[in-house]
Amino acid sequence: MEKEICLIEKMRETLPAAFGRTAVDQLLPGVLSSKTLANLDSAGEGPEYFKHGKKVIYERDSFLAWLGKRIRKVEGP
Repeated sequence: MEKEICLIEKMRETLPAAFGRTAVDQLLPGVLSSKTLANLDSAGEGPEYFKHGKKVIYERDSFLAWLGKRIRKVEGP
């Protein structure tokens, strides 16, 4: 669990305080895509978000709290 916390803290240092769903592709490349987030949001399994018109906006801390619950360290062989 310690490694996951360290990873989340590093993301907290680099992510803006709020960001749009489409920015996730640039902010977290290879980690999570905006399309995956859209699917999770529509299934009610995504992070908390706000809307501005049709734009979806995530607040960094609640987004990272959600992500932290979903990631886990995988031990090597």
